Amino acid sequence: MNDVDGVARMLEQNYGFAGENIRVLRNAAATREAILGELHDLGEKLDESDNLFFYFAGHGVLRWRGSDGQEAFLVTY
Repeated sequence: MNDVDGVARMLEQNYGFAGENIRVLRNAAATREAILGELHDLGEKLDESDNLFFYFAGHGVLRWRGSDGQEAFLVTY
């Protein structure tokens, strides 16, 4: 079992998240387009009383943008 499976199981069993609302994208399926598509689909279903938990297990980049702060990126597949 990997981290994402454990987190998904914990959300469903311990926190009452509905299994059909837990989306897992791995490896080649975790493209920018697929991630944004899943977030869009969930956004269509959620209302102000719902919670959204986004877990990303992968790589990211944090770099400086000069004097105006930092810029961060998720590195998808």
